[in-house]
Amino acid sequence: MKTKIFIVTWTSYTESDNYLYQTDRVFTDEQEAKAFYEGEMNAALDDVRGEWDEEGGEYPWTEQEDFSDFNADGNSSYKVSREVGTEDGYQIEVKFETKEIDIPFVTDRTKYGMTLKEIRDEIAAFKDCSFTEATKKAETFRQNCCVPLTWVVSIRLSFGKYSRTENGEVVYYGENRDTLHIEYTDREGDCHQFSIIE
Repeated sequence: MKTKIFIVTWTSYTESDNYLYQTDRVFTDEQEAKAFYEGEMNAALDDVRGEWDEEGGEYPWTEQEDFSDFNADGNSSYKVSREVGTEDGYQIEVKFETKEIDIPFVTDRTKYGMTLKEIRDEIAAFKDCSFTEATKKAETFRQNCCVPLTWVVSIRLSFGKYSRTENGEVVYYGENRDTLHIEYTDREGDCHQFSIIE
């Protein structure tokens, strides 16, 4: 699942003591993020303009860049600086960034177990087969599993192996894709095995 987040970053730098400061705030509500961004821009301007010289005059300051309007990507940037004063070379940049992120679907398997769809998806990905074929195999597994699916915490898939006996020892010599082995773990941590032979 994808969702948008909004990041407001404040970065200030003072040349006199080589001091860099940065802080981030992350929002899921765009209007709240934009209101906070506007407040941070005003605070940056007040911070830079807030120094006065000995005669009571304001030190010169400049807005280096003003991209406070949002571009097509939903991003914005505002820079302001003061070149002279008690904090010589003081600069502040406030950024607004819009990012789209993936939110994984998280389930506590020890509590809820696996669903038939999750098992089907794992089989389809492992065998590189259609969902129809994978659904049949998942249903066969569900019917023959020694615990309910709500108790299955994880599965591990592998193909069978061709073997022959030589001098009393079993020798494996290839992969048998007609046999699907499913090793599954239940809530109590016990491991079980089940094979589907086509």
